[in-house]
Amino acid sequence: MKKAIHKTQDKILAFFVSKKKRKQNSEFKPKGIGSAESIAVLFELSDESELIEAKKIHKELKKNIAKVRMLGYYYKEKNKPEFASFLDFDFINNKEFNLKGRILSGHINTFCEKKFDVLINLCDEQNIRMHIVALNSQANFKAGFASKKTDFIYQLIVSEASAENISEKFEKLYPILKMINPDIKHEKI
Repeated sequence: MKKAIHKTQDKILAFFVSKKKRKQNSEFKPKGIGSAESIAVLFELSDESELIEAKKIHKELKKNIAKVRMLGYYYKEKNKPEFASFLDFDFINNKEFNLKGRILSGHINTFCEKKFDVLINLCDEQNIRMHIVALNSQANFKAGFASKKTDFIYQLIVSEASAENISEKFEKLYPILKMINPDIKHEKI
């Protein structure tokens, strides 16, 4: 029963996301892509290992980029991190969105209002709530993984075929980061 309700809720959210995007101006005017100074990363938190991987990605990005902000999504209360937030990390769940996809939480709205040079969504296509965050973000450039439902949100889309965790997804995005900021030095995570 809960799965059916969750699927229905996701379909309703997907409808409102596509409706909002159609209203937005679809012209893309890149600004500062050649020298990204701030990056936001969206990721899913299914267990403690994902949090460890997210911390590694954060550390890797901080080597080259001054401002890195991470936003993690956890599905169930048992997956909620022990600490409410870390430096440069925030965590959210589905209770912070209404049925129409409107963001109810002030800290998510604050995150979306920041003008990041780049936003990278490492979440899969089923996580419609993180796509809503990406859609509402004021980032100049948005990168995400391929999905028929959410391709319109991102300026750069990457195939997700074999990526199983966020580290593998990040490794797929390295060439993108290199294009965005050619001075980035990268070590495999």
